[in-house]
Amino acid sequence: MVHCKNGQSEIFARETIIAENSAKYLDEEFIMRIFDVLENELPPVSQYLEKIFVLKKNATIVRNSKVMSSDLICVELFYPTRDENIHQTNLVDAMGES
Repeated sequence: MVHCKNGQSEIFARETIIAENSAKYLDEEFIMRIFDVLENELPPVSQYLEKIFVLKKNATIVRNSKVMSSDLICVELFYPTRDENIHQTNLVDAMGES
């Protein structure tokens, strides 16, 4: 991991890593940790991320129950099942290889 003095430098360092290795763009652990430094430095960021990724639940039409929408989004982002998302993921992979 790249160690920097502030969160902004950490984010830019990760951007450079993605530019050098495009596979990181679809690496769940790498992407989900981009804001770790800011989360540690700024309590409001930590509170916001907790609200979005831990506490917030929304009703869904399909299941007629409350689920964490952030979970559904992350699953579809990193492990797509919808045709258009699979196609988009393949495009991102192809762009990274060129």
